[in-house]
Amino acid sequence: MVLLYNKSLQKHIEILKVSHDTVIWVKVDKTLFFDKSNDVYICFVYVPHENNIFYDKYDVDIYDCLTEDIASYSSLGPVAAIGDWNSRIGIKPDFIQNDELNITVKNTIDNFISYDSDDEEQVRFSEDKTVNNFGGKLLRLCQSTGLRVCNGRSISDKIGKLTFYNHLGSSVIDYALIHKNYLYLVNEFAVMDFNMWSDHAPVRLTLEIADTGIKTFNSSDDNIFHSTYRWDPDKITEMKTSLISHMDTMNSNVEQMVCTEQSIENTVIKFTETLNTVFKPFCEKHYCIKRNATNIKSNKNSLPNKPWFDDRCKELYIYHCNIRRFNRNRNNLNRQVLIESKKNYKSYENRVKRNYLRYEGNQIDYWRKHNPKQFLIYLKKERRTLIVI
Repeated sequence: MVLLYNKSLQKHIEILKVSHDTVIWVKVDKTLFFDKSNDVYICFVYVPHENNIFYDKYDVDIYDCLTEDIASYSSLGPVAAIGDWNSRIGIKPDFIQNDELNITVKNTIDNFISYDSDDEEQVRFSEDKTVNNFGGKLLRLCQSTGLRVCNGRSISDKIGKLTFYNHLGSSVIDYALIHKNYLYLVNEFAVMDFNMWSDHAPVRLTLEIADTGIKTFNSSDDNIFHSTYRWDPDKITEMKTSLISHMDTMNSNVEQMVCTEQSIENTVIKFTETLNTVFKPFCEKHYCIKRNATNIKSNKNSLPNKPWFDDRCKELYIYHCNIRRFNRNRNNLNRQVLIESKKNYKSYENRVKRNYLRYEGNQIDYWRKHNPKQFLIYLKKERRTLIVI
């Protein structure tokens, strides 16, 4: 799992806990919110599917661990959770129905315990009506902790849009949850369109925050500035020199590390910072976008196509048009058309790529045996793209 956040929010965010490589707990500073009485605790989660080898490595029930964590952090402030749960909950209630106690019983136990009964929550809709085993666990987690599912309950997701598709079907398995007492913090929840990079649709949870004056973009009224990173083979020598000059620092960080989770985490952070110091001056490229431009273009040069990417590849690549069709109407027919067109493209691309690499290998072998001069030219060209330390 990777957690990314805007650098301007760095001092307001604290990573509290990382569990089993699948759960990240983050504390967001209370000063960002209108109600400044409590920090907000957010859990980013990925639950591997039931047959994943993860459960051979970790003998744990993630839902039990999450239930304990949520109960713990709920005593400190509002709790929210978002991620890929691999759980299908259909339209079953995420609260305990008919939870009102008999008035006589309530009056009897009030002197001993305080029972917070579940209210009838807003109806939740979903395009996926199936419930699986993990779905039952997620519903029980919600019922025992007071968290509520945002999917299918917001203006931006009135129908509970599908979040995943593959050759077997489509489902809703990515959710955002928030405690029932803090639903007012949710400004928006939305399931975004599917794209060509994943079989999951991105989900977006927006929380209501106060006007803190924090700028999450460049302060200029006209331009937005960005940075990108590109490998520059012409600067290999300078990068090697810079890296060698920082070797003592990196070795020192490793030598000071002890076998604890926190120490390892700190060492990785320091190691990353050192590598950034080494490579950023040589690889970082700056560009700007006119904020008010009607046709936004950056000065980044587009990357050339791979040598094996022929006209047939370009023709088959139009499968992303089928993604748009599936986003407009997420039915089984459009899903099958999308899966088939994606499969055809990948199959053809892999075949022509293999053929190209085989041809290139044969060509290099021929040069080595029959044309040493051309072989040396090729080696010099390749050497520029490699670092040997």
